[in-house]
Amino acid sequence: MNVPLPPHSAFNVRCRPGHLRIRHRVAGIITRGDELLVTGYELNGKHFYSLPGGGQEAGETATEALVRELHEETGCIAVTGQLAYVVETFFADPFDALPLHLIGLYFHAEIEGEPKLGFASPEALEARIMAEVRFRDRRSLDDIVFYPKGMGGVLNADWNENVPARYLRLPATKNTLGGFVTGTERALRSGIRPRAVGIVLDDGGRILTTFNGREWALPGGAVEPDELIPEAVVRELAEESSLVVEPLRLLHINDHFFTDPVWAPEGQHELGFYWLCRVTGGEFNPDPHLERSELAEDRIVLHWQSVDELQGKPLYPEWLFDELEIGVRDGWPDNMRYLVSGAPR
Repeated sequence: MNVPLPPHSAFNVRCRPGHLRIRHRVAGIITRGDELLVTGYELNGKHFYSLPGGGQEAGETATEALVRELHEETGCIAVTGQLAYVVETFFADPFDALPLHLIGLYFHAEIEGEPKLGFASPEALEARIMAEVRFRDRRSLDDIVFYPKGMGGVLNADWNENVPARYLRLPATKNTLGGFVTGTERALRSGIRPRAVGIVLDDGGRILTTFNGREWALPGGAVEPDELIPEAVVRELAEESSLVVEPLRLLHINDHFFTDPVWAPEGQHELGFYWLCRVTGGEFNPDPHLERSELAEDRIVLHWQSVDELQGKPLYPEWLFDELEIGVRDGWPDNMRYLVSGAPR
């Protein structure tokens, strides 16, 4: 799947530099026949709906966050299933009207019992305006304000279809509901570091890798608040290697927990997005700044390697070799995979 990368000017909420924040959200797709479980809110006399779920906190996996959020919102015990969508969009948070960069992991899920309103903590911002949690006919999604914009249409189009999990870039939207609380009341910095990673192969099937003196990894880096994840992949590969790449499709999403004596002595929660890419231009010329990291004692270098050459070497994260070996030798899977590695706090 090719992912078009529109210019920044196309996003009408990409304004107010320094105020845009990334919010990591998990949501559950819970169905009953032709009905979908939704949460409804009332704000300033207006109603809007979304899938049940909420913010993922640092130190918990996406599935742990979803089980917690579903219990808080419905009172039900949930069992999470397969990842269905990675959703990315820019919009003004209806709770406080601050512009947000939403990165959402949407899973299929099931609940035990009937959902009931009122289990969320009364101190929670959403609980103050949550008006209902119930199953609605999925065809009614076209008649209600459903966040994020465009998600209702996607769910209807995919209903009863055996579609693989995929990445969705939804349209940016402005806030039309009015603010609810000040931005300082809402924790927008989750402590989770989103990382965009490129899986780049040359014509001989060798993989572009990085080495920091201790372990091998794939090139990539942090996602900036005002850029899409595939845009971050393009930028990072250009900065590090001078190659121009096209992200083809998202293969792996990885909740990774680690400590590092140099990079993260107190521990780090990283949410990695691993994109299969193809080279469309440029000439391989590693950034000279990578020759000596400001933080690491060792040199950081880029190197093309075959899967056989990577065998037995220390790789970051630990699942990486197995997935690369499968992809190179058997073909890259059509379905995205959600993976957990390291030790959650």
